[in-house]
Amino acid sequence: MKHKDVELIKRFFVFLKPYWKQWLLSLLLMLTSVVLQIPVPLSTKFLIDKVIILKSFKYLNVIILIILITTMLRLLAIFFQQRILLSLRGKVLYNLRIKLIQHIQKVPPIYFHKKETGYLMSRLNDDVEYTQGVMADNIISAIQDIFTFIIALVCISFINIKLALICVVLLPVYLICLMSFNKRIRNTSYNVREFYAYIQKDLQEMLVGIDTIKAFTAEIRSTLKVTKKIKFAIKKGIELGILSTLASILAIFVSLLCPVIILWIGCIEIIKGQMTVGGLIAFNAFIGNVFGPPRNLLNLNIVIQSSLAAIERIFEMLDLVPEKEGRKEIEIKEGRVIFDNVSFSYNGTEEVLKNISFRVNPGEVIAIVG
Repeated sequence: MKHKDVELIKRFFVFLKPYWKQWLLSLLLMLTSVVLQIPVPLSTKFLIDKVIILKSFKYLNVIILIILITTMLRLLAIFFQQRILLSLRGKVLYNLRIKLIQHIQKVPPIYFHKKETGYLMSRLNDDVEYTQGVMADNIISAIQDIFTFIIALVCISFINIKLALICVVLLPVYLICLMSFNKRIRNTSYNVREFYAYIQKDLQEMLVGIDTIKAFTAEIRSTLKVTKKIKFAIKKGIELGILSTLASILAIFVSLLCPVIILWIGCIEIIKGQMTVGGLIAFNAFIGNVFGPPRNLLNLNIVIQSSLAAIERIFEMLDLVPEKEGRKEIEIKEGRVIFDNVSFSYNGTEEVLKNISFRVNPGEVIAIVG
C-alpha cells in the first residue's frame, strides 16, 4: 500500500475514533467466533477415527454435544458482532455527510460557480457511500481473516506437516494476485465515480432547464449530450468489473487447485498408513480457513481500492479553503461611499470590473450596467 493510501486511511479513521470502544467489543466478539471454529474439525477427526471406525459409542454423545454448543456460541458471537458493526457504520456515514455539508457551506461562492449542483450532489451522496470499503468493520474482517489463517495453519501442521508445507508453497501466488490489479482498479474506480458525478450534473441541468430546451426544440441535442457521457461511464464501469473479476478468478483458481492436490497426496498418505481418514477430513475442513482468508483479503483489497478513490474525492472537498470568518460590517456614518480602484471577478481569474473609482454622495443613486 502506498504512502498516499496510508495517509488517506489515517485521515478517514478520525471519523471512526469516537467509537473505539464499540469497535473493540466487536473485535473481541470476532476473535471469539474464530476460536470457536477450531473444535468442530478436530471433533470430526476424533469422531471418525475413534467412534465410527472403531464402532464405539463411548464418546459419541460428548462429541456431538461439543459440536452443537460451539456452533451455537459462534453464531451468537457473529450475530452480536454484526449488529454492533451495522449500527456503527450508520453513525460514521451520518457524521461524514454532516461534516461535508457543513464544510461545503463555508466554501467561497466561486467554487459553486465552477461546479454545478448535480455534480456536487453526486459527490456528497455517492462518494460517502463508497467509503464503506475502509470502514472499521472491513478492517475487523481483515483481522479476522488473518487470525483465522494463522490458527488454521497451526492446526493443519499439527495434523500433517507434509500437506501443510504444500499449502504454504501455493500461498505466494495469492500474494501476487493481491498486488497485481491494485493500481488499475483504483484509477478506474476514481474515473467511474467522476463520470457519474458529471452525468448527474447534466441531468440536473436538463431537468431545471426543460422549458428552455423545449422552447428551442433542443431535446435531441440535450439527450445526445447526456447519452454520450452515460455510454462512456458504463464502458468504464464494465472495465472496472472485468478487472475485479480477473483478480478474483486468479485467487479462486489457486484455492480450488490446492484441495485437489491435498486430496491426491492425502489418499497416498492414508494408504501408506501415515495418516488417518479422520485426519484427512479434518485437514480438508481447515483448508477452507487457509485459502479462504487470502481470497477474502483479495476481494476486500478490491473494495478498498474503490473506496480509496471515493475517500480521495471526499478529502478534495474537505481540503477546500473556507471563507475567512470575522468579516467586519461597513458602517456608513455620513451616507457617502467612495470606491477607490475596486476590481471584481466572478471566477477569480477574469475581471469584469477593473480599477473602478467613483464617489456616491448622500441622496445620489448610481446604477452600474454591463
